[in-house]
Amino acid sequence: MEIQNTVLYLLPSNNKVKEQIMNPTETEKKIQKGDFQTLAKILGINSKAAERRYHRPVNTKRFSRKNEEAKELMLKIIEAREKFILENSPKESTNQ
Repeated sequence: MEIQNTVLYLLPSNNKVKEQIMNPTETEKKIQKGDFQTLAKILGINSKAAERRYHRPVNTKRFSRKNEEAKELMLKIIEAREKFILENSPKESTNQ
């Protein structure tokens, strides 16, 4: 089972929260340096192993379930980071 889409929260220029469906290719562009370290801590492995597990195809016979789990967790990490940034970023004043 391959992950098809995920919802990421974006902050456009008008500072309103917007949900956007992103496919796995677009999601990979959102990965930041610390995301693999976070994934590694969750999985209890080192960051290089976490990165390899994430990039390994899901449909391989060996470790298939673990690869899928890594991809699902990475999507959750990215979504949580994006949402946290939105909730804590300064809002523009409407009284200007």
